[in-house]
Amino acid sequence: MLLKRVFSASSLSLRRAFGTTSSSVETYKVTASSNPQGDTSYISGKTNSENKIGKPLETILAALSGCENTTACYYAKTLDIEIRNMSFQVEADYDTVRFHSVGEPNIFSQIRMNVEVDTDGTQEDVDKLRDAVAKHSPIQNMLSMSGVDIQSNWIKKKKQQH
Repeated sequence: MLLKRVFSASSLSLRRAFGTTSSSVETYKVTASSNPQGDTSYISGKTNSENKIGKPLETILAALSGCENTTACYYAKTLDIEIRNMSFQVEADYDTVRFHSVGEPNIFSQIRMNVEVDTDGTQEDVDKLRDAVAKHSPIQNMLSMSGVDIQSNWIKKKKQQH
């Protein structure tokens, strides 16, 4: 049985200031709990705030889009591309039969990501940004290295006619 999950998100804070990165390791900590339906909530170790999230596989898609956004904001500065907003449509295929199989990897078979970038830059600028994000996004890299096929389509948002 093939299960499809769709996650949609608008950009997180795009005005976030990025400081100098350090070579030290950063440790992340959460305390999580789930109900029998698979819905999860967690308490962030950094902010000590409670966050309600969906099912774990949906959370991976949300984390991927958030990581893509954060990485894009950082590299947009490097590439001198001003971004007003980004929206993500992320869809993944997950074969539930593998969940019960022994010896086969239990991962998404494919993730399809459509990203719309609101910028005055060109489509070529958006393509350069996409390439930088694909190279540097930690979550995308973890998923890719585990064998997940990630299809990423980034487009410049069309200006609305008045």
